[in-house]
Amino acid sequence: MTFGVANCDAMLRAGVVGWGELRRFLRHHGRYYGSRTAKRAFALLDSRAESIPESVLRVHLNLAGLHRVPQVDVHDECGHFVARVDLAIEQRKVAIEYDVSGTPLSRSGSATCTADAASTSAVGPS
Repeated sequence: MTFGVANCDAMLRAGVVGWGELRRFLRHHGRYYGSRTAKRAFALLDSRAESIPESVLRVHLNLAGLHRVPQVDVHDECGHFVARVDLAIEQRKVAIEYDVSGTPLSRSGSATCTADAASTSAVGPS
């Protein structure tokens, strides 16, 4: 189900398929084998996901009971924009980014982590 959701997210974002088309498909095929899983998957779809791995991560978090919000703008205590993160668990003040490069941390990666830590501290403690 996870990769099915991720692929549907990508198709929705690209405009290959629309929400109405998916709803009609589920309505017309609601008695076929796998339709209950498809309906559960439909509830997890989100066209705001910007990559398949990000969608996969979001689905895993959701299935683990961690309700997340995708594509969140983070502002400091003065209201200034700090960052835009892939996923956030707002009530816990947790920001989650998925790095699609797949490369291990390097000097630039360390700098990014430092910048992320500074951004997180700007948001304040939970």
